[in-house]
Amino acid sequence: PHPAQRIRFVRFSPAQRHAAIHDIACIFFKRNGTARSNRSVNLAGTGAFSPSPDEIFALGLPQNSKVTRLVRVRCADDRPMAVERAVLPITILPEPDSVGDSLYATLSELGHASARAVQKISAVNLGKSDAKLLNVPQGSAGLKIERVSYLANETASEFTRSLYRGDAYEFVADLTPNEFKSF
Repeated sequence: PHPAQRIRFVRFSPAQRHAAIHDIACIFFKRNGTARSNRSVNLAGTGAFSPSPDEIFALGLPQNSKVTRLVRVRCADDRPMAVERAVLPITILPEPDSVGDSLYATLSELGHASARAVQKISAVNLGKSDAKLLNVPQGSAGLKIERVSYLANETASEFTRSLYRGDAYEFVADLTPNEFKSF
């Protein structure tokens, strides 16, 4: 891709670090004046469902629970950048159609703002369906981010699995001396 099409460096101030856990693309687009659009894609379905075993484990739910699934392709200037699959207890997000441009703004309005999150970032080769959604060849490099967010009372409130185009993102961690002493 043309160098201007790549996100080359994202550096977060301490005030942005919490937000960065949730919406790296949103911060970059706002800071750089890039247009941002979302479109919903019905992959495995958006709506209310019984949770999968992985979702039960990640969210600490009883087996008879219901979850809301939200599946979106995130775009910049109509270019697909990421596929996000968010799963939330139905008590946290009863109506997926209530989510506008930002899931986190909606959750905050509903009184369910996340206090912290744990996420894992790993490299993947994109499968056929995700590559098609991201408009890249099957097997292209991508970044997989799995995140569990928690409310202030330590209740798991969100389990998100996202796939980002490998040709569009670079993640940079800005560590303080206290943060890298363990390396």
